Amino acid sequence: MSSTSDESAEAPDARPAAVEPGDHSSAPVRVWPPAALGLVISALCAVGFAALAGQVSRPGRVVRLDHGVLNAVALRRSEPLVDVWAVLTWVGDGLVVVPLAVLVGALLARAARSWSPFLLLVLASAGIGLAVELLKRIIARPRPPVLEHVSVEDGFGFPSGHTAHAVAVYLMIALLASAILRSGWARAAIAVAAVALVGTSMLSRVVLGVHSPSDVWAGLLLGVGWTVLLLSLWKLVESGRRARREQPGPAG
Repeated sequence: MSSTSDESAEAPDARPAAVEPGDHSSAPVRVWPPAALGLVISALCAVGFAALAGQVSRPGRVVRLDHGVLNAVALRRSEPLVDVWAVLTWVGDGLVVVPLAVLVGALLARAARSWSPFLLLVLASAGIGLAVELLKRIIARPRPPVLEHVSVEDGFGFPSGHTAHAVAVYLMIALLASAILRSGWARAAIAVAAVALVGTSMLSRVVLGVHSPSDVWAGLLLGVGWTVLLLSLWKLVESGRRARREQPGPAG
């Protein structure tokens, strides 16, 4: 009896030690996709975007398809429908997406005990905004003339800034949250919500007549490519930092 009690007293506690609120030494958050795959996806998005940009710069199949879709939308568009989509289109507006990126970034940073989610979301939002403005000026595609615009939109049409911004931020939120959340249902809900918000933004821009379908698809490619590129570069930087920390110091 005494030997058994002595052995149990000396056995190490198998339970994991609790992490204190100020302890930032927890394991790194694993975010999909892997860096190498992410770089491939980003490159494919860039190729697709470039191909689409080349198609919209001259009359062809893509431009004819754009006009056909916009004409079909015009025939089925009603005032109540327009009123609904004029509200729903705000899910991709910078006035909504930017504050949301900051707020969710702060919440994810607190949950992960790291500033990385916050910085990634801020970079996703700011970077995509700059990329859209630059590309619009370079490509200089006018907005669709087929429909009477429901809302007044200045500037060029390609790519869709609402779509690109929505994709970049909502995709980043979904990927970061999925790596932090433990519940499979919660991860699924985040993914469904992100897809629904992006789809709503894309469709709203076409229904309101402020973008051609190719504009919103280009925004989708740009947003996915930028977000995945950011995550891939972040992973490479973090891997390099961990490798340097794990290197043994010089023998002395």
